[in-house]
Amino acid sequence: MQVPSGPKVGSPFALEPFQRLFWDEALELDPDTGRRVYKRAGRIIPRKNGKTSELAAFADYAGGPWDGEQRPTVILSAGSRDQAGELFDQAKAFIDDPAGGSPELRALFVPRLTSITCPSVGGVIRRVAGDGKLNHSLNPHVVVTDELHAWKTKR
Repeated sequence: MQVPSGPKVGSPFALEPFQRLFWDEALELDPDTGRRVYKRAGRIIPRKNGKTSELAAFADYAGGPWDGEQRPTVILSAGSRDQAGELFDQAKAFIDDPAGGSPELRALFVPRLTSITCPSVGGVIRRVAGDGKLNHSLNPHVVVTDELHAWKTKR
């Protein structure tokens, strides 16, 4: 479904300047150690502003070769199982959607029903239920959290 004032389905994904500023800072590396400056980053923006698509694109980035991590595990989470599914479906659509999927991403990723793998680095992108009680032992490289306001527990 396309938002009436939004981009056409299949048009290239592009970040707005404020989004670029956020990601540049959120993913900043310490020049001395080469490690991330921040362990957590968050941004609050109104509904229907492309948050899920933006997070899905980041999940693909983190699960692929660009972050420099070997065998990265990326966990997609949200306040409900359905919203985590939306996030996963968006990440998958960047790869294999007939109208807007990327041939470059299709060459790197293998989308499956419940996971997306990146064989070149051994990466995997998975979704989890929103509660989080049993999700603490997954040892992820990155956790992408959508709709944080809807979480019912601190986990």
